[in-house]
Amino acid sequence: MVEMDAAEICADAGELQDAFNFSNVRKIFTKDWKEMRYNRQLFLSVLLFPLFIAVGIPLLMWGMLLGDGTPPTEFYAFFSVAINGMMKSQFMLIPVLICGMISGDSLAGEKERKTAESLVVLPVTSKEIFVGKALAALVPALFFTGIGFAIMSLVSNLLVLESIQAGLPLLIIGERNFWVIPFVLSPLFALVMVQVGVMISARLSTAKSAQQVSMIFMIPIMVLMFMSIANPEIISDIGFLLVLSVILLSIAILFANFGGKAINKERFIATLG
Repeated sequence: MVEMDAAEICADAGELQDAFNFSNVRKIFTKDWKEMRYNRQLFLSVLLFPLFIAVGIPLLMWGMLLGDGTPPTEFYAFFSVAINGMMKSQFMLIPVLICGMISGDSLAGEKERKTAESLVVLPVTSKEIFVGKALAALVPALFFTGIGFAIMSLVSNLLVLESIQAGLPLLIIGERNFWVIPFVLSPLFALVMVQVGVMISARLSTAKSAQQVSMIFMIPIMVLMFMSIANPEIISDIGFLLVLSVILLSIAILFANFGGKAINKERFIATLG
């Protein structure tokens, strides 16, 4: 009888450990979103970076072409090539950078702000903490990237409005591979990055160190970005983009399976100091 009771207790403990309550995830997400808004330095970085890319780079390329004396008849073609060479890669970079900044602050930042104790004593599982923290970084990253993509499309087309009015196609909006990058490939890159960032943040004691280590995992994106600038055709092939998306999705699923296990409450408490 005693053995049976002990077995039942162990079974109940296992069920509690494996339980997943999305309400707890939502609470963690909401708490982190509010904290990010009050963290002025982090919030301004997340907000201004995509806006700078979306507005600054098209204006910079437009000004460089004007400064080079590009003939009006060739201006649209040169500007289109410049947009393809620079902006596609930038919209792989934006959500990943934002995810790295926020996820690095997620758990390591809790330790610095002395709020981690209240998190670990809550009746939430490690998996719920992992998913809540990941969503708290991923959702703002994709939201601000989407806004940046819309602004960049508007600004780029306004800069060559005369050519478009003359019958030439819209930039960006009319290209299928441009839609694949911000809405398929970039979110998957960001998903992988945010999972890595949360797991690293759980192990380190400061947000800055977690963010710096997370950035190491941006190297493959940086390589792809520089390759695309040198040869825009690399990321103009939809087939290549979709294959890369499948690979990233597989990695994201793999990380999701053991991401919660990477956040060990006992080890996390031991690092609070």
